[in-house]
Amino acid sequence: MSRRRVVVKQQKPQGGGMQAAMKEMANFEDGMPTPYIPPDKNSLYVRPAEALRRMDVSKLIVIWPNNVDSTRTIKRGRRIPKASGCPSPTVEDMSQVLEFLQLWHAVEPYKAYPREPWVLGRVRVRLADEDGVPWNPEVPDRPSLMKKMGELMPNLKSRIDRISKAKKDAEALARAEKEKAAAAVAAASQSNMKKKGKKKGKR
Repeated sequence: MSRRRVVVKQQKPQGGGMQAAMKEMANFEDGMPTPYIPPDKNSLYVRPAEALRRMDVSKLIVIWPNNVDSTRTIKRGRRIPKASGCPSPTVEDMSQVLEFLQLWHAVEPYKAYPREPWVLGRVRVRLADEDGVPWNPEVPDRPSLMKKMGELMPNLKSRIDRISKAKKDAEALARAEKEKAAAAVAAASQSNMKKKGKKKGKR
């Protein structure tokens, strides 16, 4: 019985060897989508920035948007009377008021409120100096500060502009949806008329 000899030939890389392989790999990497990197929940921004070295953030009082939100119930986090709150405040609204009151504070934009994890952001505020003297006599304690926030936030220009833009965007979207629905009804009506015309022609 004869044996068949099998010869395996090694093929060289086509198109320039290692350089071609590196080029192909680079092209593959360029086409890959950028991976999503979630934000750091411990991110913190101190305002004013120069206060960072002179302030122990861990000792500051914490205020969440829910604490001053007039649309929330006490069970959902509101800590002041409903009439003293502000509807749907953001952590940026709170920070702007604190800057106006000249209070050192830190913004933690990605901290999730424990009772409503989808509500992000909170502020830490320094109300008094090392001797316990309030930095701003108008807001000597946490309750008075929250009420002052509820009073001032509705008047922020950035907030007014944001709400106005959101309202206009919602109205534009509603109009577009209405026009789309009307166009669909008109197209369906025209299609039905054509079908009826064909049936009459057959008779």
